[in-house]
Amino acid sequence: MSKTPLGTGIFLQMPDGMRGPFGPAILKELIEGGAISQETIAGDSETGPWIPLGRHGIAIDLFQPKRVFGLKATEFDRANTVGSPPVDHRDMIRAADIGTTVRKQGEPEPARAPNDVEVLVQKTAATNAAREAPMVFVKRENRRLRDFWFLMLVGNGTGGVLLFAFRHDPILLVGVISIMTVFTAGATWIMWAIMDRY
Repeated sequence: MSKTPLGTGIFLQMPDGMRGPFGPAILKELIEGGAISQETIAGDSETGPWIPLGRHGIAIDLFQPKRVFGLKATEFDRANTVGSPPVDHRDMIRAADIGTTVRKQGEPEPARAPNDVEVLVQKTAATNAAREAPMVFVKRENRRLRDFWFLMLVGNGTGGVLLFAFRHDPILLVGVISIMTVFTAGATWIMWAIMDRY
């Protein structure tokens, strides 16, 4: 098995004649592209000696096996075996209801852990209730009724003044009466049908 001296290259016997010299980087590209293989005749010089590239000393660096990556096989823990007792669905329902392991009939419920979520929430609520003053809800005055009558007095009062001012003009009188009617109906609908009590 020959070994190429450092700084030189490999000559190859290709279908169209001898080619070279090629360095390791070019040889790897030719191998990856399928242009040459381990059976390709190679030599250290133009005069040989000629041997298959796979038997050359540089073949160890050129023909390294490709690493194959894959997914790890899924491992399952088999819970039910041939000797396992049959599963009673009532035990599963009881376990789901209490959120713990199945208890035998008559067995007391085990104490909850101090870091249980429900226990922590109950402790926090009790602590806050002891520190905070009780909430007192005072019913406020219904200001909506007051504001409604204020709008009616101001809007219709203005309309009454306009009616008196244009009492000799029937067209303006009809216009003012129409505006007052729309204003009263619209304000009543908005205040009592759309808006909430405030």
